[in-house]
Amino acid sequence: MRRIRSVPLGLLAAALLTVQARPAPAQQKKADDPEPVTITTVDQVELKGHFYPSSKGAGAPVVVLLHALNEDSKKGGWITLARTLQKAGYAVLRFDFRGCGDSTTVKPGMPHFNPKMAKRGFWDEKENVAYFKGAANKRPNNINLTQFTAGYHPILANDLVAVKAWLDSAPCNSNNLTLIGAKEGATIGALWLNAEWNRYRLVPEPRRMMEVPDLENPEGQAVTAAVWLSISPTLGGRSVSLASLLYKPAAESKVPMLFFYSKGDTKGRATALALEKLFKVGKGSKKNVSPLTGKAGEEIMDKLIGSALLTSQVPEAISGWLKSTEKEKTVRKVEPGGDSSVWLVPVGARVMPRQASFRGRWMFFNFVPFLR
Repeated sequence: MRRIRSVPLGLLAAALLTVQARPAPAQQKKADDPEPVTITTVDQVELKGHFYPSSKGAGAPVVVLLHALNEDSKKGGWITLARTLQKAGYAVLRFDFRGCGDSTTVKPGMPHFNPKMAKRGFWDEKENVAYFKGAANKRPNNINLTQFTAGYHPILANDLVAVKAWLDSAPCNSNNLTLIGAKEGATIGALWLNAEWNRYRLVPEPRRMMEVPDLENPEGQAVTAAVWLSISPTLGGRSVSLASLLYKPAAESKVPMLFFYSKGDTKGRATALALEKLFKVGKGSKKNVSPLTGKAGEEIMDKLIGSALLTSQVPEAISGWLKSTEKEKTVRKVEPGGDSSVWLVPVGARVMPRQASFRGRWMFFNFVPFLR
């Protein structure tokens, strides 16, 4: 005879609640899912972003996406472009510049009368205080780019310094890097690129018993292509000579560059065509022709600018163009303890060495001399 066991109503209700409250099984993470990352700059800003790994692993070329300053990296166009490039075999990093999107947290630092007890932070850099519209003496933990005067914008090149240092240890080949930037983000990318083409690792000089700059190998050689979406000829209200910023990589060293604009964007079209003409011909000498430097986007008839250009087939077109310029580059290992390097900064008619990194520790810089 089958026995029927009775269960108290209280226990039954508890059992039912337990079954109902059981969480659904977590979805398994896919290999190509973007990974949220936090990258800390030398002046203690926490940059938030997402890294899209490549199926090619550590040997994959990497693309860094640079949004305009009134936007962030979460716009649909940037995400679509990141996915498109990832499918084509590229590793991709999209991130928010300081004070934009999710990159608003800073480590303020902790002053102390005993320097050994002090902790250096964001508000210990004089530029971060000088350009701040507010009570910087309160040393807030959060910032917004609207709180800074327009003259602060060149300092955002420090974010790219931190990004490049982070990529040096990421599963990609940071020695084969492409920049894709929109509007002011593109201008900041060009500024950083100009500085990189004037930065040199220090290497031993046995005869002089010291380290000297490796002048034959500027660090800018790691950038193998660039795409500029309506690149801005102004930054923080000041006019910028894009020809000067980009001449060394584009005209002299033939780094492929694509200038994207819509036909209805009169200013963007004029800027792109002027730069294309300069970089293809370079002072009238056909020896400086750069056939892979070109324009695109005339099929877009509206007055779209910046990341708004990333519509329809444009991400696929950019991916295809990058494939046409692609070249193999060896992965460069970072030396144990980090490299030391210097910028050769233009000062009047001369150039002066300035420490850029020391044994892997980066130096804060305002980058303004490279705008001149």
